[in-house]
Amino acid sequence: GSGKTLILLYRLRLLYHLYPDKHFLVLTHNRPLIHDLQNRFYRLVGKLPETIEWHTFNSWCIQHLPKELRRIQPLSIHQREQIIQTVWRQQFGNQSKGKTMLTLRTLASEIDWIKDHPPMTRVDYLTIDRRGRGFRLTTEQRDQIYQALEACQSVLQERHALDWSDIPQRLWKFGQEGRITFPVYDVLLVDEAQFFAPLWIAIL
Repeated sequence: GSGKTLILLYRLRLLYHLYPDKHFLVLTHNRPLIHDLQNRFYRLVGKLPETIEWHTFNSWCIQHLPKELRRIQPLSIHQREQIIQTVWRQQFGNQSKGKTMLTLRTLASEIDWIKDHPPMTRVDYLTIDRRGRGFRLTTEQRDQIYQALEACQSVLQERHALDWSDIPQRLWKFGQEGRITFPVYDVLLVDEAQFFAPLWIAIL
């Protein structure tokens, strides 16, 4: 409510007025907001120029994935939760009361956090600085969580399915391997960037 979106739109209008031939990309994290941005810009300028692209980050990622992956519909939240819950029951459901319990919520949150960063190996995860996460994990617990992550990914692979957070991971991997060429923009504007994961920022 402090006016950040309004500043972004007026900055975009100014830049477009000064440099109409430049290529612009406007991104945010959800569909209602990107539609709202487009509508408000149209009211400001009276048109939606072809030199300005409007996307959620995930829709922009999907657009640049190889064709075979674009056909895969990512799992719904419910389907994803079912997979994580099954893996949690298998790996953590029988923990003795004397041990610190790794809850289902903790596992799901940590899997999200891992996938929100550039791909990391088990060794990377065991040693990475997790300050700011709000809860501590022992080395043993981190190892268990990474095993659970691998189990979840195996289920996805068997089903030929994707989690939404796998999409930026795949795009990053393909970019690093040179399998895709990212487009180049003159101006990149991001609204609500506080919701962008570290991996998203790295890709941009």
